Amino acid sequence: MKISGRAFALLVVFFVFMALNPARSRAGDIIAGGEWDADGQSFSYLGAGVDRDMDGRFSMTFRVFGGYLVYNFDSEGRTLDARVRMATPSLGIKLKKKNYTLICSAGLDFRDTEKDTRSGGIEKDSRTGASVQAEAYVWDDAKRSAGVIANFSTIDDFFWIRGRAKKAVYTFTGNRDLNIGAELIGMGNGDFSALQAGMVVELFSYDDNFSLLLKGGIKKASGLDRTGYGGIEIYYAF
Repeated sequence: MKISGRAFALLVVFFVFMALNPARSRAGDIIAGGEWDADGQSFSYLGAGVDRDMDGRFSMTFRVFGGYLVYNFDSEGRTLDARVRMATPSLGIKLKKKNYTLICSAGLDFRDTEKDTRSGGIEKDSRTGASVQAEAYVWDDAKRSAGVIANFSTIDDFFWIRGRAKKAVYTFTGNRDLNIGAELIGMGNGDFSALQAGMVVELFSYDDNFSLLLKGGIKKASGLDRTGYGGIEIYYAF
């Protein structure tokens, strides 16, 4: 996965911040994954977060997220490629209770874009904006869970939202569950919109706080035909 120099620098800052904070007052997570569709478009990502406890219920959360997007577009009858490297550092507040977690955060949004041109060259652009994000996760004793993430960036006024619901269908030895569920994702702005829906299969280990998730489904973007997508996501909490 390719990430920008900004994303690499911010990840270094994150790990230094984590190392300098006392272990008794912190918790965190790491997430990595990728998604690809049948049209050759893809998005890969790597993120890390650390939480500092405030009073047993609320915690301050610091996150760094880096991503690499590849997409294609039409230019006078030709299909050309574009590549976007992004980095987003953010600060927020997390409320964690027995059966739910709420997170609100805000930060900066750095994006470096390279677009192929009809003449064979590359058009480059760098932009900086702000982003806000809200997250909500719920679960119950029957091993059912659901989560919603909503994000807005001032770069192109772009909105992204994902909802996921899962249920454990089998428990392995070693306190591991096989979860089956579904996801629905919407995104867009005034010039573009897309919707995708699919199934998810997750192997989750409670003892290791580790998740391996596979997903696949159908997506439809404005101006493009319906196509299939698939992806993988790895999550680890510490």
